[in-house]
Amino acid sequence: MATAHVVAPRLNTLFSVLGKDTKNKVGYMSFEGLTFAHSNYTRPSEEGFLDLQAANFNVDVLPDPSRGNWEKLNSNKYLLWRPDAAFRVENAHHFLVQGNVFSQIAATGLDFVSGTNDDMIQGNAFFEIGAAGIMLGKFYQDSTTEIHIAYNPSDKDEISTRDTVKNNLVTNVTNEHQGAVGIGAGYPRYVVIEHNEVSYTYYSGISIGFGWTKNQTAMTNNHVNWNEIHHIARLLCDSGPIYTLSNQGTGSEIQHNYIHDNGTSKWADYWNVPIYLDEGSSGFTVKENVFKNSPAGVGQNQAGQNTLQQSNNYYSDDVVNNAGIEKSFRYIRDIKEIPLADFNGAMEQTPYKARLTLPGIVQLEDYDMGGQSVSFYDKDFVNEGGSYREDGVDIVQVDSADASKGYAIGYTQAGEWLEYSVNVVIASKFVFRASVADGLEGGSIRLFIDGKAVTDTVAVPQTEDWNTYTLMDGETSEIEKGDHVLRVQFTGSYVNLDWIQFALTKDELGTSGIRNVPTYSMNFLPNTGRSLKVFNASGRLVATLGNSAGLSVTETLKQAGLAKGIYLVRGMGKTLRVQLK
Repeated sequence: MATAHVVAPRLNTLFSVLGKDTKNKVGYMSFEGLTFAHSNYTRPSEEGFLDLQAANFNVDVLPDPSRGNWEKLNSNKYLLWRPDAAFRVENAHHFLVQGNVFSQIAATGLDFVSGTNDDMIQGNAFFEIGAAGIMLGKFYQDSTTEIHIAYNPSDKDEISTRDTVKNNLVTNVTNEHQGAVGIGAGYPRYVVIEHNEVSYTYYSGISIGFGWTKNQTAMTNNHVNWNEIHHIARLLCDSGPIYTLSNQGTGSEIQHNYIHDNGTSKWADYWNVPIYLDEGSSGFTVKENVFKNSPAGVGQNQAGQNTLQQSNNYYSDDVVNNAGIEKSFRYIRDIKEIPLADFNGAMEQTPYKARLTLPGIVQLEDYDMGGQSVSFYDKDFVNEGGSYREDGVDIVQVDSADASKGYAIGYTQAGEWLEYSVNVVIASKFVFRASVADGLEGGSIRLFIDGKAVTDTVAVPQTEDWNTYTLMDGETSEIEKGDHVLRVQFTGSYVNLDWIQFALTKDELGTSGIRNVPTYSMNFLPNTGRSLKVFNASGRLVATLGNSAGLSVTETLKQAGLAKGIYLVRGMGKTLRVQLK
């Protein structure tokens, strides 16, 4: 081990592109000649993992009385989610991902999640991957929608449309998540999956469609043509080199694919089908596919209307010679390894302004430079606060009406953390005082020095709202003199944390800088023409309303159609907590 070159993955997602929404997408970007490698996937060890199909996994099971008295135990009703991906794209158009290598990835390689259109994924090599090589489009509306409900959103810009997956090598994937597939597409429309080579998977090769339904879905005109597919379903069954589900509209095709060297594993207790039109599959024209050293033909299981012009013994030199990766991209077949990781240019963790001193005050917004999983860890991809610094950490103004009152860390989730380079001038235990706000119960933090806990979990008191700050005291264990890294970890969600003051004695702790914005009832509103901002219980803005003279705040919210629950309403320099029943 003294001479080993070791890479310990820290990130589940190496690179993420997220457009604002389906009407404000990011576009015209090119990613070429890159290597994406060494991503992690911690969900199975942290939360468990129950596989379902095509790289999707269960997050819950619903009762299914139609299957007897077993309720959930014998249910066929599921709520799903998709695994993390090394490269994740959402709400994007006219992207080119070409000539890249994806390898040594714990979950999915490349995932165009939703809201993508007119993109080209071409000439990439995917190998040594835990789950799917490529995922495309939504497989269900969201994690609260039962999977057999057809996905067909009113917002058509959410559907992955006119994306092309072409000339990619996808081999030796599904190694950890064995129910994944080489290339998986949920409910796309006008997708082109052609001239790819897909091989050595434990389940299906190319899978398109989801939902097990003959009802109308988002799909139409999907083409799976001219692919070379071999050594598929080496472990699992009820799969195929090409596998489909549900109503695919009109104009969909499965043609001119070269399928060879496939069989059924000795562990399988059910069939595998060369071209498998499974439940609800309809709208396909299937013809002129070649089978060699492989079962031949088309299997239909409760499928809809398809046009089958496929002969089991069809053979064509043109298909055999020209299916799979085209000549100009065949060099990717020779890529067997990735470069050794070189960390000489890695981002170093350095103080944001200057090394902080203990005893002293730590302003939480001044966390170290270094980035995600180096100097901070933030669970989502969106900067909800949008203040002070431009990265993934959610920094909020303490009082949106008065920027001079400073900043705090907000929108926190359990497990997130921030780090600070500090110099401890004297070895000692320390007392500390923090300025905090928490509109809900259950918030808490814990402090670490150089990775070692120096406090127990410290509960954060509930305050009137997230703009009403109070003081919270605690004490550390002994901390040695010298330079250290202080980590502030959020062990409970929805805590706003402004600053922490460290001192040797309680007498040295003050209240300097505490942000306390009083709250009181706005009762009945005058018609001032000014708007009311309405936040939900997690502190997120859900509505901006005009006030109506003579109406109470509660009535104003009810007339706006807001659901039952607890809200924070700001207006006219005041904040009010309102519960709608």
